[in-house]
Amino acid sequence: MQDTNTEKLNTNFYNNIFLIFFCLSPFTLIFNGITDLFTGFLSLIGVYYLFRNNFFSKKVFNIQYIIPLIFYLYIVVNSYYSSEDFNLSIKNSIIYIRFIIVYFLICELLKNDYFKNNLLGNLKIILIFWFTAGLFISIDILYQFYSDYSLFGHKSTDNRLSGPFEELVAGKFLGTFFLILSVIPLLYFRINYLIILSYVFFLLIIILMTGERMAFLNTIFVIMLFFLFGNDHFSRKIKLFIIIFFIFSSSLIISLNKDFYDRNVTQTINQIFGNTNVSAEKSYFLDHYGILHLTAFEIIKQHPFLGTGQKTFRIECAKDDYNFIENKDLRCSTHPHNYYLEIFSENGLIGIILFVSTLFIIIKRYLRYDILINRYTLFLLIAFLNPLQITGRLTNTWISSTMWVLIYFMILFSYYEKKK
Repeated sequence: MQDTNTEKLNTNFYNNIFLIFFCLSPFTLIFNGITDLFTGFLSLIGVYYLFRNNFFSKKVFNIQYIIPLIFYLYIVVNSYYSSEDFNLSIKNSIIYIRFIIVYFLICELLKNDYFKNNLLGNLKIILIFWFTAGLFISIDILYQFYSDYSLFGHKSTDNRLSGPFEELVAGKFLGTFFLILSVIPLLYFRINYLIILSYVFFLLIIILMTGERMAFLNTIFVIMLFFLFGNDHFSRKIKLFIIIFFIFSSSLIISLNKDFYDRNVTQTINQIFGNTNVSAEKSYFLDHYGILHLTAFEIIKQHPFLGTGQKTFRIECAKDDYNFIENKDLRCSTHPHNYYLEIFSENGLIGIILFVSTLFIIIKRYLRYDILINRYTLFLLIAFLNPLQITGRLTNTWISSTMWVLIYFMILFSYYEKKK
């Protein structure tokens, strides 16, 4: 009896830690450093728990664990073998273990019925925090749109709004977690569908206002997935009508606002068909970004299997070997602005195979298509991992955190019992 009580006490500790983690994640992502500290703290707890339960001597050899671990070990070893700047590469790669450890920890803890039932029993609280975060960020963006400054004193930059974030990631955040910030909590509390549709449209316009085109397009894509494959309350004709209405209304708002139109239409056309930076005949669709992509392809051609080492695109792109690339002044950046080109150029064919395998195995293991909220996280992950988009650096702390929080939600929602 005493052992049972001790086990429940220990489980309560982990339950409270993860409840705080899920509730505060949207706010810690606003303050980037806090996210890193929180994840690091969780990973330390995870190491203790996993060793105490003989995880690394037995369970780790399960395919859902061993492939992500091999991916991590590979990028660490490859930092030594392939990188010209070992210190730069190893610092970036070695700390990535924190996300893997937290993944191991939540997967193992959810096998415990007491932990699972308690955490899912508090799902209402988690969803309230996320809905509140989305509403707070939206209000701050509205305030910044009309006053030029956010509630935190951040000034808008080139018609782009940051909201409470220090960097221009407000649109990225709202788009990445779009359904968790809107549809999932409203459905959970059985809110009228007309209100849900209205709030979804409101949040879409807020993302448009941030000036982040890729976030806006990804959100449109997520909304289409939601209505086509994630909702059984409407007929096909009504779903199609709603999608057309959303696209038409968004287009109308863009056309009526000069700043929206210049950024989302004029600038995009210039980038696709050529501008002053890139000749029209040789334009690679997105001037500076296209040149970065071309540079990444050339790096891959020269280092196809192992790449150049973690975080070394910034070093490799400056070499004379790539002087033949047009507009060489534009070919360098800290990363190629595409997740897959980043991993391929820095960690080679082996790295990209291990990365994609890791994602595939996790999604295959934890996708429960009959559970709507679990299915919604799949839609969000598909949009987040869209290979055709312009992106930040995948191993950047904030971007890595957003991806793994999505994965943690998918894992949690896979245990949710209420079916569609």
